[in-house]
Amino acid sequence: PDNVTDDYVKKYMEKQGFTTVEALLTDCREQLVATAVINYTIANSKVDIPDAYLQERLAIYENAIVEISGATSIEEFVRSQYQATVSSIRPYWLSYIKTSIITEVVLAEMIKSKDVKADETKLQEYIEEVMSVNSNFTDADDIYFELGYGNIEKGKERLSNQLAITDYILEKYRASQSVTE
Repeated sequence: PDNVTDDYVKKYMEKQGFTTVEALLTDCREQLVATAVINYTIANSKVDIPDAYLQERLAIYENAIVEISGATSIEEFVRSQYQATVSSIRPYWLSYIKTSIITEVVLAEMIKSKDVKADETKLQEYIEEVMSVNSNFTDADDIYFELGYGNIEKGKERLSNQLAITDYILEKYRASQSVTE
């Protein structure tokens, strides 16, 4: 919009590292490219998920919801938040969990094949940025706990993989303004 000026960006986005409209737009473009590449790769990958593993992840997900929400049971949480039954909500959660598992597997394979690692400084900066805009997180472990559905180490691995492959894609994109790998 016309009312978004450098002054506006600096006032409202400086905490996120932006002081000009151009810097904000460049970052948005780059994030869209990285997201598109990752989404394309995921959509064109085949990952078989054993049903037992899917059910295990569903149980972990539901337990994390109960713990994070403070509800006494998953039934109570679903009733209060969705005015529905667990059996009517589970298909949506299973779809989300399948997508999450596929994303994890694909990102892990991309990381392995490209031999890239997350930059610890960027990881810490990202954590600080998230905490500055979301008061629900008081430290890195809170973020990792949520991303890992109750497993801090898994959450850190997921976030590290996401940042590492995004940096790799953006490095390629910035060098050529296209992505071919």
